[in-house]
Amino acid sequence: MRTGSDAEVYRKIAEQKVDLFFLLGDFFTGGIREPDPDLYLERYIAQISTEEQQVLYESTPIAYMWGDYDYGTEKGVGNVPTRDTATKVYK
Repeated sequence: MRTGSDAEVYRKIAEQKVDLFFLLGDFFTGGIREPDPDLYLERYIAQISTEEQQVLYESTPIAYMWGDYDYGTEKGVGNVPTRDTATKVYK
């Protein structure tokens, strides 16, 4: 599964030297359906390891709001079985 983006937009944002970058949910769209912390960790690492995103994340403070995919699935709100695992791995 491919996750993470090498889109140059991340580097362009970093070059602007913004004070804060707002990430408004769906940090990754991994479609995780089981409460396995290793799956979440793998997706986070894949997401932040792409070269273009690393430039932004290492140089700019991030404000982040969770979206449905962050809990594991589309429309993944508080009642999905992966919620607690997703929250623990994120912390």
